[in-house]
Amino acid sequence: MSYGGGYSFSKENPCENVEAFVARAIDRFPELTRKKELYLFKQLRRAKHFNKPRLKAAVTELLILHNLKLVSKIACKYTNHGVDFVELIQEGVFGLYRALEDYDYSTGNKFSTYAWMWILDRIQRAVKNKSDLLTSVGGNSKSKDKL
Repeated sequence: MSYGGGYSFSKENPCENVEAFVARAIDRFPELTRKKELYLFKQLRRAKHFNKPRLKAAVTELLILHNLKLVSKIACKYTNHGVDFVELIQEGVFGLYRALEDYDYSTGNKFSTYAWMWILDRIQRAVKNKSDLLTSVGGNSKSKDKL
């Protein structure tokens, strides 16, 4: 499978490929300056207002790629909690999408400040769901033994 920008994935070890993709994307798409961030959010607002789905998708993708470093930093703190790094990145990106939906650039706050909360929430929820799943599997087997 090929991704724009010359990235390609093989089916042999998808986790390794995703980690390499994230590392390359972090190097290729550095953190945005405030001026560039404002420009992109104005473009995103224009795309939503004038119903331009291609522009909206392109701007959204750029904002996601430029904020992957933030997702990666937060995900790294939870790697020893029983969830794969790739899953943590995926959940973090879901949080990033959620933050993009609600963010209002006119408040004067940087997007990363706002997105941090959503990314952290999704990653913590993934860790909690994984631990709840492990607990319920273990708990069900004990309760069956009692019956």
